[in-house]
Amino acid sequence: MRPHKLVLENIGPFTGRTEIDFDSLDDIFLITGRTGSGKTTVFDAICFALYGVLPGSRRDHVHRIRSDYTAEGDTCSVSLEFSIGNSRYRVDRSPKQEKLKKRGTGMTVIDETAVLYEVRNGNLISLNSKKSEADYKIKELIGLSADEFFRIVLLPQGEFAEFLRQNTNKRREVLGKLFPVESALKIRDQVQAKAKDSKAQLTEAEYNLQEISKRVSFEFCETARMEKTRTLDEAVQRHQTLGEEITRLQRSVDIAEREENLLQRLGTALEDQRKIENEGPAAEEQETLLAKSRRAHPLKHFLVMEAELRKALTESGNDLKLAVEEKNAAEEEHRRMLSRVKEEESAEAELFTLRERQTNLAALCAEEAELEKTIREKQRYDGLLIELEQKKETLQNSWNAINTEIEELEKSAAQADSIESQWETARNKKDTFLNIKRFSGEYENIRREEQSITERISGLEKEIENLDRDIPVLKKEHENLKAQKENTEKAGLAAVLAAELKPGTPCPVCGALDHPNPAAAAAQDFGIAERIEALGRTYQKAEQDLAAFRAELKSKHQELRRTESRRDALLAEMKAVPHAADFFDTIPPMEELSRLLEIQIRELNAIVGLREESRKAGGRITALLKDRNSLLLEQGNTDTSLAEYRERSRTLEASVQEKQSKHSAIAAQWAASDIREALALVTESAERQEKQLRELRLIREQAGQRLAAAGAKEESLRKKNEASENQYNAAKKELEKAVAASPFADTGELQQALLGQEEETAMEAAVADWKERRSRIGSLIQELELSIGVLNEEKKEYGTQGSAAELAEKLGSAKTAQEEAARLRTQAALELSALERDEAQLREAEQRHRELSEKAGRVNSLADDLYGKNPKRKAFDSWLLGRYLSEVAAYATRRLERMSESRYSLLLDSEGESRGRAGLDLAVFDAYTGKTRPCATLSGGESFMASISLALGLADSIQARSGGVRLDAVFIDEGFGSLDEASLDKALVILDELREHRMVGLISHVAEMRNRIPSRIEIIKSGTGSAVLIDRSQ
Repeated sequence: MRPHKLVLENIGPFTGRTEIDFDSLDDIFLITGRTGSGKTTVFDAICFALYGVLPGSRRDHVHRIRSDYTAEGDTCSVSLEFSIGNSRYRVDRSPKQEKLKKRGTGMTVIDETAVLYEVRNGNLISLNSKKSEADYKIKELIGLSADEFFRIVLLPQGEFAEFLRQNTNKRREVLGKLFPVESALKIRDQVQAKAKDSKAQLTEAEYNLQEISKRVSFEFCETARMEKTRTLDEAVQRHQTLGEEITRLQRSVDIAEREENLLQRLGTALEDQRKIENEGPAAEEQETLLAKSRRAHPLKHFLVMEAELRKALTESGNDLKLAVEEKNAAEEEHRRMLSRVKEEESAEAELFTLRERQTNLAALCAEEAELEKTIREKQRYDGLLIELEQKKETLQNSWNAINTEIEELEKSAAQADSIESQWETARNKKDTFLNIKRFSGEYENIRREEQSITERISGLEKEIENLDRDIPVLKKEHENLKAQKENTEKAGLAAVLAAELKPGTPCPVCGALDHPNPAAAAAQDFGIAERIEALGRTYQKAEQDLAAFRAELKSKHQELRRTESRRDALLAEMKAVPHAADFFDTIPPMEELSRLLEIQIRELNAIVGLREESRKAGGRITALLKDRNSLLLEQGNTDTSLAEYRERSRTLEASVQEKQSKHSAIAAQWAASDIREALALVTESAERQEKQLRELRLIREQAGQRLAAAGAKEESLRKKNEASENQYNAAKKELEKAVAASPFADTGELQQALLGQEEETAMEAAVADWKERRSRIGSLIQELELSIGVLNEEKKEYGTQGSAAELAEKLGSAKTAQEEAARLRTQAALELSALERDEAQLREAEQRHRELSEKAGRVNSLADDLYGKNPKRKAFDSWLLGRYLSEVAAYATRRLERMSESRYSLLLDSEGESRGRAGLDLAVFDAYTGKTRPCATLSGGESFMASISLALGLADSIQARSGGVRLDAVFIDEGFGSLDEASLDKALVILDELREHRMVGLISHVAEMRNRIPSRIEIIKSGTGSAVLIDRSQ
């Protein structure tokens, strides 16, 4: 993976849009800037664009990636264009954030978004529809998880340099951060938890086994099973025998009950047969009557005809008698109505008089409506008078208000010149404050720079003072060690020569033959050479630091003078601002200036308001004078209208009083309150008289009509009566003739023989029912006698003896005995089942105890091994870290040997400071001396080679474990500040070798690096955020 272009939108210290084009830089470039300027933010942005998270301790603070310098509601995002192999991609990602609502006020929350594009021929082709798809595709393309990418691409060379000098405990902490041992710790804790759980389960199983063993054993189960089985078999046999007996008794009881029932039914049937036979004579008599009735049926219609005509003759005679009486009554009423003709004429005359009075009163009512209209008109004028009076009062109030406002406006207009002068002064003061505010922020930055430089100067002076004190001591100690080494070497050489001396042999030094005091071998100080070398390096580094500190001190004094010059120039520029000297001697703090400016703006706004009011006062006075003239004219019109309305109201009042007096007098004649009530009384009397006249005429007409109708009815009924009498006489003769020719003696005997239809039907049904019952009871008796014979045969078969009650009693006793046998059988089965359950529980408890014991042994053994309770006393995480470190050291050694021209190799100490952490100690093998020495003894350049080799070895290890993933970019964070000039040259040569295969970005604030690496990204820090400057100078 190689980045090409990074676009930041309001990210970290960067506000607005910031673009970094990596293609415009060399293969090795520097990311530099002051502390806190945002150097690491560049790498954080790349990580966020690809994975949506930040490296290391910043992982939980993704929400803080948005710039604190940006305005509220502005959104932030990152866009990264990168390539993998020959394919080019772009990812756009924005975090979860708030933005201003499009409609209304307030903020709305936007979830994190990510879009992955493939760049083909300059066109963007989207590869995902949702964020999760983009995350998955990016990880699939790169082939690394986020943590693996962070450890490979951002090489912690500074951490590894510190790592080489640390003891085992601190080194273990660093390794725990670099390598993924969290899962190992989780496995260890899970195994420990399982061990505790297994122990708790085993304790519980032991307790359950003990509890079950207290109440049951395998020997007891075997004995009790045999006894319970025998009891169960006996109960089953007893229950089966009683079941067969119950079946036999049940059948016998059934036979006995059926026999008793049949005998009872047979007795009842014989009794019913006797009763039916007793009903025989009555049935025969009914059959005789039915025969006579059937013979009389042919003569029935003569008899019916004679009866109907006799009835019709009687009814006709009665109707004729009533018609004669009705005609006589109608004649009497008609004569009486003719005598009331004079009463009818008098009613007509009175009705005519009432209609005339009604017409006159109606005319007065119409006049009453005109009177009410006049009254309403007067009331309208009275209302208008009230409105005009109120309007007159309102006009007077408006007149007074206008005069008052004119007076106040004339006073305000008189102050216009004074207000204009105040406005000019306040405006100049506000402009002055605004101009000074421009200098305040820069002045604050200069003061902070002065303070920072002063503090650094103080620190450098202390460092120089300490080094001036320490260097002579180090020099003297170094010279003493060299002298000590020289003396030790001389003493060793004398001892070697003394060992070669023999009595009588000349000494090779002095030639003496006697050797009374030969030199003895001195104690060997094997570490003195290393101490001299280490002390020499310390002495040399102290001198180099002293020279560097003095040079930096000189530079800082020059920088302080430049800063003071900038401050003085800024003050001079501030004093050149118009009117600035009137308010300030020096540049005030930003907070104080903002407060004064806010006060001045409020004061200026107030004066602007007064100025505007004063300007408007003249025009307002003219408008008010015009309004006052209009009011004067309207007041005159109002007074004229008031006079006209008062006169009209008086005229209407006189007319109303005259008409009301006239109408009251007429209404009093009818004892009414007004004309309308009098009209209503007259109308009611006329309608009542008219109704009475109509009733008289109607009664007279109805009387004549009733008389004519009664005469016609009498004549018709008389003719009908004569016809009915002739018909009855003819029918009577025919009946007498038919009876004479029949077997009946006379008409009376014929009538007696005829039966009614219902009576005849009922008699026929009764005879048929008697015959059917007699036949049915005979068949029932035969059926019952046959069934009793069959039951006698069944009794012989089952040997049934005794009554049904006796047999039922025996059946109940048998059932009771069977229930007892069933209870004993169930009890025995339950006891046997409980016994088998206890035995199964005992077996299960023993099996569970055995299995849990074996499992607990395995888990406890594994937990002990993982926690270091093993022969090597090494914990699982330490062992795993050792494996990781061994692999990294192997990769690092290849690079270190190439960098050091095969002189140095990294080795792992097999023992270490303690057996529990064995395998975490590193040492360096020097091929020139053939010896191994601690990493802490490496010089600055050697330490850099070892640390960068470890960092690159870590990247090689992770890439190998990720399937050979290749990354074409690497960033190295810090680690250059401790290198001297020669070591820095060596480091740059090493880094130059790296860029043959990939892009190398160095993150550092060391000033010397700026001179060594021409291509760089410079982060410029300011009070309003940071900016990016791409420097490609050669």
